[in-house]
Amino acid sequence: RRAGCVLCYRHLRRLRAQFLRKEPPRKKLPRNHYLFAGASGSGKTHLISLLFGKILEIPTVIEDATKFT
Repeated sequence: RRAGCVLCYRHLRRLRAQFLRKEPPRKKLPRNHYLFAGASGSGKTHLISLLFGKILEIPTVIEDATKFT
């Protein structure tokens, strides 16, 4: 949960700096990709879909990697 919240905070901070404060980008910050791994039923998909999909309305991709393990 903590990593997801930090990811969300960094994204919003970058958007505020660019669009609300009209700060020129000092350098192009790399986009981060995160892989949430954990036990089945721990709420990974629910956390991501709730935080990014419904609250922030950011496009996300949720992929099931079960077939690769």
